[in-house]
Amino acid sequence: MSLLLLTSSCSQEPVKPNGNVMPMPIYLVLLDKQGNELLTSEDTPLVVSSFNSQGQRFYVSSLNEYPDGKTKLITAIVPSLIFPYHFVYHSITMPLASSNGSKDWYLELNGKTDTLRYDVQHTRPQALNNQYDVMPVSFNGQSVAVSGGSPDNPYYVLRRRQ
Repeated sequence: MSLLLLTSSCSQEPVKPNGNVMPMPIYLVLLDKQGNELLTSEDTPLVVSSFNSQGQRFYVSSLNEYPDGKTKLITAIVPSLIFPYHFVYHSITMPLASSNGSKDWYLELNGKTDTLRYDVQHTRPQALNNQYDVMPVSFNGQSVAVSGGSPDNPYYVLRRRQ
């Protein structure tokens, strides 16, 4: 994935309204309380999970999203003035599962578990595109605003308080 993906929107032909237009992927940067990046390589052992509507826990993994086994959910980025980070986590599973009821996400790394409230709603099923809205996002109970990117590919910077 290139920075271009994060900072520009692409024009696409409108799709026919069928309710199957997917929500946009989520892009995350995870920082410690001092502002240091916690994702330090594409192999950082970040575990992301949630619960489905039946109360069963499920995990987001690169094999769920990319069956080729080569693509990773943490991608190295060349830092720039507009995106000063080295690694970004990205997922399409999270927004899809959120639109189906999984709103609370657990991010486990370095012996700590953080909670991300990420609520995607299918608000306009008959729209030609942009059928989904992301409700206000919070990380460990604190509101998080979109940090940058484009309207189609926003990213969130999540900073631990402890």
